[in-house]
Amino acid sequence: MNDTPPTDTGDATRSPRRYLGWIAAGIGLVLVGIAAVLVAVTLSNRPSGVGPTPDPGPSGSSQASEAPSPSPSESVPGSPAASATATASATATPVPSFAASTIDLAWTRTGSFPTSGGLSIVLGVAPLGDRYLAVGIEYVEPLPVLGPRPPHETRVWTSTDGRTWAPVTLDPALVDVELTAPVVLADGSLLATGVRVLPTEFRDEEYGAWRTTDGITWTETDIPMDGIVSGIARGARGLLVVVTPLTSDDQELWMSADGSTWERVHTVEADYLDIDAGDEGFAAVGWSDEVDGPIAIASGDGRTWVDGTDPGFSPFLEVAAFGSDWIVVDDPGGPMPTWFSANGLGWAPHGGIPGRTIPVDEMECREFRRDLLSSGPWLVASTDLTYPCSEGAYAIHGTQYLSLDGAGWAGLPFAEGTPMENRSGSSVNGVLPVPGGLILVGEENGAATFWFGEAP
Repeated sequence: MNDTPPTDTGDATRSPRRYLGWIAAGIGLVLVGIAAVLVAVTLSNRPSGVGPTPDPGPSGSSQASEAPSPSPSESVPGSPAASATATASATATPVPSFAASTIDLAWTRTGSFPTSGGLSIVLGVAPLGDRYLAVGIEYVEPLPVLGPRPPHETRVWTSTDGRTWAPVTLDPALVDVELTAPVVLADGSLLATGVRVLPTEFRDEEYGAWRTTDGITWTETDIPMDGIVSGIARGARGLLVVVTPLTSDDQELWMSADGSTWERVHTVEADYLDIDAGDEGFAAVGWSDEVDGPIAIASGDGRTWVDGTDPGFSPFLEVAAFGSDWIVVDDPGGPMPTWFSANGLGWAPHGGIPGRTIPVDEMECREFRRDLLSSGPWLVASTDLTYPCSEGAYAIHGTQYLSLDGAGWAGLPFAEGTPMENRSGSSVNGVLPVPGGLILVGEENGAATFWFGEAP
């Protein structure tokens, strides 16, 4: 997703579905709250996991001691590196016990940037040369519950140590642009995908990418995809983007080595697809109405993709690279189970996030997984509250969870949302390990916020 340009920026810079706009994403909260309950009932009799698959995938098990498979008797095939036909094996070991005390970081809120009108949000963070750069957005007025987004301004912040942040005065060319998901390119520059709001009656959006070497001047970069860019990830083998074409319901995977030249490498019959890039390849998980179930695919080189076995996921899931391994957080309604894979193809249950349930007016709001982020040895799961606490742009944030193994999760000591108080609570949107600790970025009570976890 580290103080130098990493080979794997992972989910520290990945923001799937965020490019659809905060309003469009927020409208689905009502459906998620209702559908999650129905899915939980539907999946209650589904097998909880699958055995190992004989197909090779993109990932070995170099981190098996940190994020192992839950059964010592199971064997999961390893990575083909650049070949989708090579075969290797790795013996899984039991899931280690987890205690919150193993995450021994002292947390400080190191920056807060409220506005006088609407809200401000930090949407991603990445290294840039000898410093760090964060991107975000500021709205000039509150978000409506439904309807087009109000005018907004691009925001960029910089820091030399990850502990003190200052706004950057930007090139005026960035008007009504939302930058998200900054990824480090091989030459040390940053590429951020995002959207520009057009001056039309309904404030239509167009998708694009912008590149910078100093954080001040951003150059728009042509991208050949004709559709909605819903995710970007960079790993050791290059950049991968998932695109929903405007003319079909399929999902397209595009790959680039430099962020300038792109090629379409795979098309998937799926209604939704989430991607990530790791040390030894790429993995994608999603849901397909065509097969009426979940799908999992993986690749060692980004060009040859292998289908995995039915992992047993619900429709509400997200994948994160974990070194050379992979973690999925599922959300069938209620507790959020996590799954582990050494190759992105064969998946096994691997603990989970307990989540909270809050009684409200003779009803219940529960935490649901809004985003899954990873960088280095760290995993972060951010949550919001379901309906009736959240609806449309009226969002209330839940607990933010941190993990070192993907199996056990500890709640971060950040402000939590209060029912009936819009935009209350904290939301983590980016994670980046740095010397001496961990940077988290996001939003707290409607203000762009930075946190630093000091290592002992």
